[in-house]
Amino acid sequence: MSCGKVTEEHIVSIQNSIHTAMKLWRGLDISVTPKLHAIEDHLAEQIITFSGIGDFCEDFIEKSHQDGIIDHSQTKNSMTQEAKASQHSHREHKQLLPSVRGILKEVNHNAKRYRTVSYQNGVQTKTLAGKHDKRKSKISEDKKSER
Repeated sequence: MSCGKVTEEHIVSIQNSIHTAMKLWRGLDISVTPKLHAIEDHLAEQIITFSGIGDFCEDFIEKSHQDGIIDHSQTKNSMTQEAKASQHSHREHKQLLPSVRGILKEVNHNAKRYRTVSYQNGVQTKTLAGKHDKRKSKISEDKKSER
């Protein structure tokens, strides 16, 4: 379901369905896979947070999981749950600051690979290149220098 279209009835239905499905799954004595773990422990929470996740691909879920791992690694030595929660909250707050978002955008832009394309009419343009394109152009440059 697209973001913004989830109602309270949908959430209750999803939570009940997840609970029932996991109860039946465990009744079969089959191990819980990572995808089932994601459904059981994270799906309803993310649907509530984003008011639906139909607009997101699986990469979004993986990114969310990686963020959780980073949060955990940064707070694993905290003495109390309250201290952990405070640190998580502080990290989330910093990520929302406009100055931090601007720096992040600049870093992401500078990390992208571009290649220059020259046309017969003399016009040059920069296009975004993947790693494969970068390596391919490096190999062809090395071969030219050998000649």
